[in-house]
Amino acid sequence: ISPKGTSASIQSKFFNDEYLKDFIVNGSINIDKSHQHFIYEWDIKINQGGPLYGVGIGISNAIDDDSDAKYYRLCQDGSGYFQETIGPDQKEGFDTFGTDDILTIIFNVEMETLAFCINDNNDQGIVFDHIPMDDNEKYHLSICFPGDDLFDGDLGVELVNFKEKEKINLE
Repeated sequence: ISPKGTSASIQSKFFNDEYLKDFIVNGSINIDKSHQHFIYEWDIKINQGGPLYGVGIGISNAIDDDSDAKYYRLCQDGSGYFQETIGPDQKEGFDTFGTDDILTIIFNVEMETLAFCINDNNDQGIVFDHIPMDDNEKYHLSICFPGDDLFDGDLGVELVNFKEKEKINLE
């Protein structure tokens, strides 16, 4: 089942936990295992930078302030941040991005991978693989800004393009 005919958008919400008050922007399209023959791409323009450790862009299955949620994000400082169970973890060695950059997020549902590209010419490759696609998992675009004390109310990001591409089986 494809969300064809729907338009992608982003919507904002504060998530509070005992450590941080993060400002989260979520995508409007939920992707589950039934979308396994699709690849989803979002192009996000960074209109303002913020602290280099701050903005993280990727996917999540969080609905509300959900401590069991999974997050997979590329952060401005070039680290890949993920949380699959208890506590976050990081992957290092990716390029940084900032103001006026366009970050492309590529979610291949069948391969369970998340890849990134900066400004169409700086391929970061697959940053996360083996993203769990259990029957109950629903992922959406997720953009995280650091604690609300650093957030001035301007989203600082813009969804400039969304693509849903059906994979063609050549067998």
